[in-house]
Amino acid sequence: MRKLLTFEILVHLSDRDFFKVLAEVDAPTILRAYKNVEPKYLEHLRRVFDDQCNSSFTKDLELLGEVKVEDSQAARLRIAEIADRLLTEDDMEDWHLRQA
Repeated sequence: MRKLLTFEILVHLSDRDFFKVLAEVDAPTILRAYKNVEPKYLEHLRRVFDDQCNSSFTKDLELLGEVKVEDSQAARLRIAEIADRLLTEDDMEDWHLRQA
């Protein structure tokens, strides 16, 4: 049985594949998942966003306020599940994990 992807490994996706994952996730889930994460995860997310998206995301993240740890974890798990589904369905034609 194949092990499911984790949220933490998503920073190793190509920008193209990471964007494919994000396109399947609703904005509130992305915001909850990225609230209070390590800077490397935010940097990876911001790299695939354009300037307008980055500006909106930053404002929305600030307006979000406190997020319960379990809500952030659930959102991160949801994103990892979507990535895993896309990998399984071969929807990521450029799928690869970049070397850390």
